Amino acid sequence: MIMTSAAAIDNGFRVIVVLTSDITDLVDQTVDRFRVVSGPLRYSSASRGEWRTEQRNMRAHIATHGLIFICAKNGRHLSVLIDTLIAINAADFPALLIDDEADQATPDTTTAARALRRASAPTRSSTVNRRVAHNNDPLELGRSLRQNLRHNVLLQVTATPNALFLQNADSPLRPGFTRLLTPGAG
Repeated sequence: MIMTSAAAIDNGFRVIVVLTSDITDLVDQTVDRFRVVSGPLRYSSASRGEWRTEQRNMRAHIATHGLIFICAKNGRHLSVLIDTLIAINAADFPALLIDDEADQATPDTTTAARALRRASAPTRSSTVNRRVAHNNDPLELGRSLRQNLRHNVLLQVTATPNALFLQNADSPLRPGFTRLLTPGAG
């Protein structure tokens, strides 16, 4: 993920969003690992409170150096990220979205209940799914990463891809293609 992000920045991508666990320690760990990527500014959803005060700085650096956002798969964190991306006009720039452990939290967890027509089935997709892929909540139409970042590539990373392969054919998260990576030494 780190090398892919660095290559993307080198090739004109200006917004990198890394979606990771909703555990603060893992968000911090991912941010620390991404410090090796030189050039772009890095922001963590663990510090999302400062994103509003940093928007001027983000706007100043997005076109030249790029931005990396490490964001927890959490509805509130994703909502603040979307607000930030809108405020800094990130939609104008090529974006790479990397979903770490893509089989967890991002797929719509309410699909089965709707398919079974349960009385308690929600009428909209699960929160993380809506904020990442396609927001179908009538009160939040268009408020997703993929809808706001119009020039985006979604890279899903997981060691257990079966949940991704089992997505409905019309799911915006169903992979267009897959690649098996051979682990390196160690």
